[in-house]
Amino acid sequence: MRQALLLVFMLLSDAAFAGADGHWAGTIAIPGDETRVLVDLERKADGRWIGSITLPRFNLSAVPLTDISVSGNHAEFSIQNALDDQENPARFLGDISGNDMIGQFLQAGHRADFAMRKTGSASVQLPPQSTPVPKALEGVWVGEFIGIGDYPRKVTLTLSNPSGSAAQAQFVVVGRQTTEVQVDLVQFAESLLLVSSSTMGIRFEGRYDSKRGELSGAFELGSYDFPLILHAKQAGALP
Repeated sequence: MRQALLLVFMLLSDAAFAGADGHWAGTIAIPGDETRVLVDLERKADGRWIGSITLPRFNLSAVPLTDISVSGNHAEFSIQNALDDQENPARFLGDISGNDMIGQFLQAGHRADFAMRKTGSASVQLPPQSTPVPKALEGVWVGEFIGIGDYPRKVTLTLSNPSGSAAQAQFVVVGRQTTEVQVDLVQFAESLLLVSSSTMGIRFEGRYDSKRGELSGAFELGSYDFPLILHAKQAGALP
């Protein structure tokens, strides 16, 4: 009798955990570098799927998933604008059996097997929302910092509030090469400006000083941070 009850309990537990919805933890078998992966998938009441992924090896934390597709026991999802390939985003193709999902991870023309196990309910971390910036901050800001390799990088940050909505930013860093930062968050509160790219692991956080006309803070790249002061570029000034 006890064994029968235990079997029923296990079957009910598997049924409760069945499907793609949930928190998944596992590894990607990248040759020579097995990589840990955490995925949260949740189906909303209107049928939409949302999700987020954490890949410590690639400095990605709670990055939103896109192109989520679930059909029967097959699930697919992508990491848009991450891992350096915007036209062909990194993608997971997985088959679900009970609490296990196995499949392939595709990135930049390469394939690697992955295996994940459902460990609980989904806890999708949606990205924070951008806010408008003060009128005084709209325009072009320029500055320079010394980064890895001890050579200077010139920074140009252009801020705008299109149609009075949340702010947008163009963020360009020029050193030995030019990097156009894929900004996905601009926030301003209590004199602090935050400009961030979750997919590239880059952010600038600076305090606005209206008297000096400057944004004083730091350029952050992963675990590194470098002092950076930006000044409003005057009309007609040289780059």
